[in-house]
Amino acid sequence: MKKRWLLLATALLCIAALLLPALRFTVHNQVAPELSEQFPTSATVAEVALHGAGVMPVDAVPALSLAQFGQGYLIAGIILLVLSSAIGLIDKRKMLLPALVGTIISAAMLAVFAIQMSNVCNSLLFTLLLDLQAGVWVPLVASIAQIIVLIVMLANHKKSTSVKDTTWRMMGGVIGLLAVLCMLLPAHVVSVPDTITANSADAALMTRSLSLMSESLGKEPNLRSLGASGEQAAFTQVLTGDLAALEPFSADATNIQGIFTTPPQTTPLNVMLLAGACLLVLAFILALIRPVDRWFSVCCEVLAMVLLIVSAPSVMMIDDGDMFATATRQLGKLGLGCITVVPIAVTLLAFSSALCGVMSIRTANEPYFVNPVPEKRRIQAVTILLAVISLALMLAPGLSFSFTKPGMNKVQSTVQVSGIEAIIGRTPAGILSPMSTQGKPLYSETASKSGNLTESDVSSITSGLCSLYGKLCLLGIVITAAALVLVVTRRARKAAVALFLTAAVECVITWLVMRTQMPKVIGSISGTFFLYGCIPVLAFAAFFSWFANTGELPKKYKLFLMMLPFLLAVFLFSYLPLYGWSYAFFNYEFGKPMSEQEFVGFKWFVELFANQGHRENMFRVMKNTFAMSGLGLLTSWMPMLFAILLNEVGNVRFRKFVQIFTTLPNFISWALVFSFAMALFAMDTGIFSKFMLAIGAIDQPVAWLNSGEHIWLKMWAWSTWKGLGWGAIMYLAAIAGIDQELYEAAQVDGAGRWAKIRYITLPGLLPTFFVLLMLSISNILNNGMDQYLAFQNTFNKNTIEVLDLYVYNISIASGGTVLYSFATAIGILKTVVSVTLLFSANFASKKLRGESIV
Repeated sequence: MKKRWLLLATALLCIAALLLPALRFTVHNQVAPELSEQFPTSATVAEVALHGAGVMPVDAVPALSLAQFGQGYLIAGIILLVLSSAIGLIDKRKMLLPALVGTIISAAMLAVFAIQMSNVCNSLLFTLLLDLQAGVWVPLVASIAQIIVLIVMLANHKKSTSVKDTTWRMMGGVIGLLAVLCMLLPAHVVSVPDTITANSADAALMTRSLSLMSESLGKEPNLRSLGASGEQAAFTQVLTGDLAALEPFSADATNIQGIFTTPPQTTPLNVMLLAGACLLVLAFILALIRPVDRWFSVCCEVLAMVLLIVSAPSVMMIDDGDMFATATRQLGKLGLGCITVVPIAVTLLAFSSALCGVMSIRTANEPYFVNPVPEKRRIQAVTILLAVISLALMLAPGLSFSFTKPGMNKVQSTVQVSGIEAIIGRTPAGILSPMSTQGKPLYSETASKSGNLTESDVSSITSGLCSLYGKLCLLGIVITAAALVLVVTRRARKAAVALFLTAAVECVITWLVMRTQMPKVIGSISGTFFLYGCIPVLAFAAFFSWFANTGELPKKYKLFLMMLPFLLAVFLFSYLPLYGWSYAFFNYEFGKPMSEQEFVGFKWFVELFANQGHRENMFRVMKNTFAMSGLGLLTSWMPMLFAILLNEVGNVRFRKFVQIFTTLPNFISWALVFSFAMALFAMDTGIFSKFMLAIGAIDQPVAWLNSGEHIWLKMWAWSTWKGLGWGAIMYLAAIAGIDQELYEAAQVDGAGRWAKIRYITLPGLLPTFFVLLMLSISNILNNGMDQYLAFQNTFNKNTIEVLDLYVYNISIASGGTVLYSFATAIGILKTVVSVTLLFSANFASKKLRGESIV
């Protein structure tokens, strides 16, 4: 019963929020004094609920009534929240569920009100006038708190549900379908009077609504392409109507005009919304098919819920990017129109669908996954699925045309072409007539100075490239379809594999052909994610088609597939960046493609040894590097010793405290470590310096950090303090892996603590120590630069600059690109030396210990 009074507390909090400030008014100095005096200082939540835009002097400026605060959602939300609290106070369990549902609906309405208020206060017309206050969000916080209380109260009841798993499954599918149908309802609504602009026809076009489905499909263009006054003059005189009275309250009237002069552009698809809707429809279809395992529909519902939860805030909230978006969102950025409860309702329905799906698994007699595909057909089904995915990727936008300004390398526009468009011969207008960032044609009918190309020449070239791309796409689709037929009919396994591989090679050829055929004077062509993704999908289809006649993959291939994501990560982050090594053989300059760089061969490698200044710098840097890395190697036994001592501590709490206390510094950045060092050792304000002066140990402040004396020992001390606890973790794990029966047998034989450490613990840790030692030897040149960059200054630069820091200083930190290629050459040599040291240490270990790691 005590928890029920929390419901009364949340209701009282929501009612008390009516007295909190919701808006604060800031009147611009351009407004006449007699008008500015009519604005109140602030407005409470209750005043907004009762009067809406009437809290402002709408009698003097009727255009202020265009601001829609959504107070209807506030009133309905508060009333529903109070009613839900009253229902929840009834001491019956069956009343808790209606109270929870009512509270959730109330929270949705209050969230719409708060977001609508935020959008209006951040709009171009009202951002300077209206300042949102925290009181707007308090009712929403109260409703969320009440939801938590009701969920806890429901969870305390152990009574199991009598609903069957098939019913839960069907409910989840039906609710998901309702969420998709709700996406057809308006999410943004704009209703304005005819006098809002000078042209009533333009005002009529402003009155509109946009559903979530339309927004996900990207059907609505921006305002300029909808103008009734002509393409060049559409909405350009927007501030001459009723909105002219709001111009003094605007932060930037130029941006307002800019909304209506934005050149038309293709509205992108909202992939997350569209994918969520498709997944919910798929979940509904799977729920109707009883033989299909319930896990399939649940996975679709949960994934759809995540996508919709992530995309709902972006749909409801208006930001600066909406100045150049669809017409409805542009008007929302202007401060016109309002959002509806539809996006939140769709999200809640998707959440309910996923919850019903989870309940169907929980209440089922067989909660574990049952694969509906027969065992002999599983590999074939995977192959068919991969082939279908590859066909879909071929039809998706596969190429990206980038157009540059004639005579310059700056990209002006980027247009994507899908496979289906190229196959049917439909060429996007942005490719036939490239536009600049200002919406002006890049080429005219008269020949330009750069390449002597006219608009008709560019149109002919680009349309020909699109036609070529369509033929290549059609060829790839035919090859993949032929392979798919062979897989479905379970015939000619080798031919199917060959066709899939041929299709993958054809995709690569398509990319290379299109990349090389585009004239550089016009721009460039690059592949998109869909084209690049089609290649590995076809490769996997070929892989699985080889085993299409078997039920399961051999064990060794399963292990290979398990390793594949990690191999891919290593390739992407370790081997693919090695392409940058090519800079060492060019006189590299930023802003130019590699085809225009000057090739100099081994000039920078020779420069490293031939130039006396470089030789001296390299000798100094290498001395610092070997000194600091050498100190680390000489003391590499310290984490092992620390782990042994820590393991011998009998008090478990004290041991855990020490381990945590010594491990935490590893997670502190070197910038914070330097700040900590400054607080301790600063010459004038450092705690240590003041203490030494107070006790008379020093006569005058000492530059502990700025001095270059003993800098190697200082850096070693800081790195040891930061990494000692972290380095001991691996040794503690190795100690835990030692057979405890050895210690018991030693104790029976009368061995003491030191004997156990000497004859059991140390031999058990030596293999780990030698492996880490060999890795440290191979990384002797790769001691990083974060620590030294943080502590580097003018006084200690000569003694603290290690190899990595030297490369950084002569390239990125220099602010130029003169020595960028030289720094790359140093990096190559460092890698070669590190690999050589690794294999040398491995060879020595194999000869001396009989064990190696490579």
